[in-house]
Amino acid sequence: MSSAIKFTIALVATFAFTSTSAHPLSITGDAWTSEVDGIADRARRSMSTEAFGLWPPANWTYVSESYGGNCTTIKGQSNMDDNCTFPPGTFVHGGFEEDDEGNVYTGIHSYGLYKFSPAINHSDIIGTDERLTDNIHALQYFKRNEVEYLALAQPDEHRVLIVEASDGTVVSELVAPTVGVFTKGPDHGDVNDYWNDPDIPSVFAPTDVAYDGEWLFVANGYAAPAGDFIMRAKWNGVDAWIWDECAWGGDGTANGKFKVAHGLVWYDGFLHVANMNNHRIDKFDVHGNYKGTLAGLPTDAKYSDMSVFPVSKDALVITAYEVVGAVAAEKYPVYIWQSGSLIDTVYPSEHGNGGIVGLDTTHGAIAHFVDDELYLLLHGTNDGIITAVKHEPEP
Repeated sequence: MSSAIKFTIALVATFAFTSTSAHPLSITGDAWTSEVDGIADRARRSMSTEAFGLWPPANWTYVSESYGGNCTTIKGQSNMDDNCTFPPGTFVHGGFEEDDEGNVYTGIHSYGLYKFSPAINHSDIIGTDERLTDNIHALQYFKRNEVEYLALAQPDEHRVLIVEASDGTVVSELVAPTVGVFTKGPDHGDVNDYWNDPDIPSVFAPTDVAYDGEWLFVANGYAAPAGDFIMRAKWNGVDAWIWDECAWGGDGTANGKFKVAHGLVWYDGFLHVANMNNHRIDKFDVHGNYKGTLAGLPTDAKYSDMSVFPVSKDALVITAYEVVGAVAAEKYPVYIWQSGSLIDTVYPSEHGNGGIVGLDTTHGAIAHFVDDELYLLLHGTNDGIITAVKHEPEP
């Protein structure tokens, strides 16, 4: 491809902005002038990585725009002040999830669980349960019996909440496993020892959740090194999600071992694990058997999160919390990967060619369509930034 692909800074949410618009997340540009109630099935089906010219790897550039003075945070909610402000110290350390209609969900510590319209120009806080205001490190959208749910990993509170996506009602809660629950999976005995041995301080600190259509898979990554396992949960057939018999992993560098199992996604028939400090993404079947490591990715990146490219489901969007030893301009990338190849790399941080000031880590990202336009929605951490970059192929 001879022409460069341009991503333009589209929105940034930090701690303090001045209100300039009646809409939450007021975005400049024609694509953001009105709310889209839904994205047409015909249009969505036509969208794929190929349609947006992501082969071969392209140059990514950024247009620096004025965003610090705009009210680009979630505005108009009862628990926010008139200036559309997150107070200093607000903790933003999470990710995004998209449902089948293109609505986008994220959590903001102390504020709650947010649902954005497909056009990202309207938002609502969903749910009144106070637990939803605790930090949501990662989310998983899924359907069961035609009901839509979100599984919320909350490591600081040592739980996974399963809520109805429509209104935030908490329907189930996964907490630390009980003694002797795991009887299947590679090294499941080590998992039981971790929960059983009184000399091992056991901690349930879930970093992410994935769903394969039957089971929930939970990464206990923030309990590393001793508790760095993947554990499987099932519906009990009545009213709750409970731990299943299968678990695996543990601390180490060998295949099937983890150095912080930070992110999870179900993709192409396998559970993919962002094995952060082993600098790789590993694949497992539903029983925990190691099935390989993704080829074509850098071996010096601390992978933090993965999401499936929407609609076509033909690629992964992969974030790296940091690339060890990289120069400043290439330290916090987002990768687009498909079929064994790294097909593009995005550098959205302040160091990247006029990029986003303050985005000094990339904790989570998803690709998101608004009509026929493609965006990457990004969660940073250190300065609590939520932002997006827009895909603009050059003529």
